[in-house]
Amino acid sequence: MKSKIITLCLILSMGIFAACGSKDSNKSESIKLSNEFTVESKELDGAVKLDNILFASEISKVKVSALSADKKGASLSYSLEQEETEKLINLFQKEDIRGIEVEQSDYNDTAMRDSYGYMVEFVDSMDRFYPGVSRLTCFTTADENYLSIIEEGGSTKLYKIELTEDIISFLNNASSESYKESKGRAGWFNKAFKQK
Repeated sequence: MKSKIITLCLILSMGIFAACGSKDSNKSESIKLSNEFTVESKELDGAVKLDNILFASEISKVKVSALSADKKGASLSYSLEQEETEKLINLFQKEDIRGIEVEQSDYNDTAMRDSYGYMVEFVDSMDRFYPGVSRLTCFTTADENYLSIIEEGGSTKLYKIELTEDIISFLNNASSESYKESKGRAGWFNKAFKQK
């Protein structure tokens, strides 16, 4: 009888551990980067190498913000440290970025169809733009990526571009880390407005 009780206790213990394990795995699954925020890229017909992609020397920060919350209500908003900003800039400068120049209406059409993705802004410490690469917008459902470049005269050229694997990995890894902090909720609101 005693051995049966011990056996029963062991079975119950194993069931509890299994339940805890599955609960933890579900929890970790819920804080994975949502596919609404997973950057990808596709080949563009007629894309050519974009020469002379320049970044202003004053750029010290990259600000990333989600175009909208995902289906679980989680959103993203974070800034890269200067070292990480330099890494991303170096990736743009060392890779062959290919694209085609497009009109604002092309961007607007994509934005009407796809509300998920990121806006990545290259700014100085006071959030100011300078001539050179200013903004990358990644629409993550349509897999279309737009690069805005401010020219010396102040006008802006807009390109639909192909992202390289290194840039895609960098953005997805950085965003995944920030997404985990939100725990599947809009936790970045709490961080942004938290009292000191």
